[in-house]
Amino acid sequence: MAEEGNKKPKQLVKLLSEDSIDNIIGILYVKGLLALVIDEYGGTTGIVTIEDLLEEIVGNIFDEYDEDDRALKQLDEVTFEVTFEVSGMIALNAIEATLDVDLPVEDYETLNG
Repeated sequence: MAEEGNKKPKQLVKLLSEDSIDNIIGILYVKGLLALVIDEYGGTTGIVTIEDLLEEIVGNIFDEYDEDDRALKQLDEVTFEVTFEVSGMIALNAIEATLDVDLPVEDYETLNG
């Protein structure tokens, strides 16, 4: 097994801006999760990831590192009854700030724990 210092760096994956989505997905799946996109003049157009492509196909993908702006949504703004739908992944400090409340301090950061 090679030591940590002897590992070769991965080769930069380059794609052309006119490549088909099928081709891009195939290349990223085999060669890496991140690629540099090159335009027809050899200039850099940007960077693309597998997550970028999947989000274009199926919509936003949220993981534990993403801020979910849908995490706290007021359901009924017409009546005097205030009801919220709250994602379990919302940070407790976001609930406190939005609702102007103080929650008990515990060993967890989200509503889920």
